[in-house]
Amino acid sequence: MAGFVQPAIASLRIGLMTTRIGALTIAATLLGAALTGCSAEAAPDNALKADDAAYYADYVSNAAEYLHVDNPPTVKIVKWIKPEEGQTYLDPCVRDQGFTQMPDGSWYIPEGQKSAFALATFKCWAAYPTIPKYAAQWTDKQRGIQYDWTVDSVIPCLEKHGYSTVGVPSRQTFIDTYSTDPFYPFGQVSLELSNEERNQLERECPQIAPSDALFPDE
Repeated sequence: MAGFVQPAIASLRIGLMTTRIGALTIAATLLGAALTGCSAEAAPDNALKADDAAYYADYVSNAAEYLHVDNPPTVKIVKWIKPEEGQTYLDPCVRDQGFTQMPDGSWYIPEGQKSAFALATFKCWAAYPTIPKYAAQWTDKQRGIQYDWTVDSVIPCLEKHGYSTVGVPSRQTFIDTYSTDPFYPFGQVSLELSNEERNQLERECPQIAPSDALFPDE
């Protein structure tokens, strides 16, 4: 399976514990970038254009592989979404399948329900796929926009919450090393924060630039 474009995917903690929706949402927006050329069990709507159909076939194939879902079911597309819309649509979708979301945004997975949760997540990812253009490999232009967002928005926001950022690279270094050694200020935020505190901080200080900013001419 090809590597994801965005590097920072939180660990999934499943069992009697919980798993952060942030990890699920981020990963869902990245699947389109991990195109493998494999055939998919889940099929797109017949109205899709050929390019979108091929993208979607790889998207669901990658989703099934990432979530370890064998024999994935056919899922009808409900809506194509932007990356930042993931939580708006994915959370209710998973809840509608009987899973309980905790106050901090994580999920309670009952004993023996790991596979069922993975299947529910797959169905939601397949029903609400990321718009293809937002899942493609970022160009230097997008990386530069992300740098500006990081410096002008993320870092000042974190400082307002009491978190300083050190070792900020130059714009060109950020662009050149983004795929191999990405710079994320949130990596310097205290690991002692609870899930609820970190989720709230991420809501107030979004790490990734909005899609409309990353693709201003499209």
